[in-house]
Order: sequence, then C-alpha cells, then structure tokens
Amino acid sequence: MPAPAAKVWEHLISIDGTEELLGEGARIGNKGEPWRASDGSYGVVRSFHPVEQVRVTWHPHEDGPLSMLDIQLRPDGDATLLLMPAWTAA
Repeated sequence: MPAPAAKVWEHLISIDGTEELLGEGARIGNKGEPWRASDGSYGVVRSFHPVEQVRVTWHPHEDGPLSMLDIQLRPDGDATLLLMPAWTAA
C-alpha cells in the first residue's frame, strides 16, 4: 500500500475499512469482542495489535463454517506491506 502503516491501520479499523473487509454493519473492537455484519455474518476478534495485526474469526451464518482472517502490516519505507494469508478453516 502506498501509505505509512499508521494510515493503513487507521483505514482498516475505520467504519469504512471494516465494512469493506467484513460487511456492512461490522465493527472491529478489542481482542475477545464479537462482531456482526448486517448480512448475518459474524465472528470474534482473536488478536488486535495496533498498526501491526488484527485477526478475526468469520462465520457466514449461524450454521456456516468457521474461518479465520489474519491481516498483518509491515512498514516498507514510505509504504506498507499488507500481508493477508488466505482465509483458512479454523
């Protein structure tokens, strides 16, 4: 990303960034806090390290499979590497 890690993080945890990632209505809180989107998908924040990493579980619906999303930020000069290992079954 052509921006410093702090700016990328700021967008990621903003309302717009969180909704782009998880769906309308989703909000990321602190570690251990649940989140829910308007489409019924939901999960729990499993790891929250400001400007470094956020990891959440994700269920598409009540009976849906559990997946994990891990997003890591690494400074790279004036830019930021955004590492997102594939969604994985937890």
